[in-house]
Amino acid sequence: SVSQSKTSSATTSAGSVASSVTAATEKKADTHVGWAGVHCSFAQLTNLKDLILLDSDSTDTVFCNPEYVTNIMTTYKTLKIMTNGGPMVSHQRCTVPHLGEHWYNEDSITNIMALCDVTDKFRVTMDSLKEKALLVHMPHKVIRFTQMKGGLYAMNPQDPKNNGSTPGQSH
Repeated sequence: SVSQSKTSSATTSAGSVASSVTAATEKKADTHVGWAGVHCSFAQLTNLKDLILLDSDSTDTVFCNPEYVTNIMTTYKTLKIMTNGGPMVSHQRCTVPHLGEHWYNEDSITNIMALCDVTDKFRVTMDSLKEKALLVHMPHKVIRFTQMKGGLYAMNPQDPKNNGSTPGQSH
């Protein structure tokens, strides 16, 4: 069989979260808490598999929550992403509603929508003076990815506040 490998050298935010948890749990006598401590506390308070991150640092969309996708299938293609937590290899694809076919990996710590994939289909805006959120303008609603503690932009589809607003509706 033919094997196709795609390697991304960009570090994903999800990889940063994974390595932050490891780094924060290793106690050292002279520990400096910086951005890793913020990500660690964020990861401890939130089930990351329930969130979807909109990530400008990722080159591939990868989902891990089977409730958010359909048609999970094994493929002959391989995706290898280098993260702070080490390499992540995916051999499955899935259909993401409104985005099409992308990668699926049940071992991923969170669902990541690559900003480049989203902007291929939808307009994305941000007005940081108004609110710290990335707005995805779909045909009949606007979905908010709000800035979480630690600076990541995420939304939880299970949260009723994330059902989206209709265009023109005040926020």
